[in-house]
Amino acid sequence: KILKDLKIPFKEIDLSFYNKISKDDYIIPNRNSIFANIACLYGNKIWIVGLRYENHYLMHDKNEQFYNYISLSLSQSMGKKIVVDSPFKHWTKTDILAYCLKNNLKHIIEKTTSCYHPTEKRCGKCSLCIKRYVAGQVINLNEKFSSNPLESDECKKLVKQYKKALKEKDFSHYHEDRIIESLKVLDK
Repeated sequence: KILKDLKIPFKEIDLSFYNKISKDDYIIPNRNSIFANIACLYGNKIWIVGLRYENHYLMHDKNEQFYNYISLSLSQSMGKKIVVDSPFKHWTKTDILAYCLKNNLKHIIEKTTSCYHPTEKRCGKCSLCIKRYVAGQVINLNEKFSSNPLESDECKKLVKQYKKALKEKDFSHYHEDRIIESLKVLDK
């Protein structure tokens, strides 16, 4: 819908074969590799949305090492230079939303979703809704969710995990800056 509104040409591809992976999985293994392999059939520069602080041990396909390796692999297999990268690798979700607001793109933000729910736009219960809620609150963007993110089980779980990570100084999964930003919003 957004690409149509922005009049950006695109091609839809049926990926229903990929539905074998549980919809409850937080990490979907190999997803970006599959997307990059398909995308290289249509262009030489491929963007994957990997954000700052997502370069940790569970995000095997959203970090600089992955971008370099998949670029080399696709270049070799296609016989031409293919570059896989992320235009947002140094940005947080908060940075992206702030940029959109600053540049009068709120109408675009309103059309986007990060939700894992199969039919709702913003369930307010899944981890991605919680992260989006945090980013929005930090920049005073109040979006509507189907349920209050602060009351969700996922929010309570994340707050416990964030506090434990801070206490143990274990930032292997959650970056310290992301934890602090999130707790300022969620731990009320």
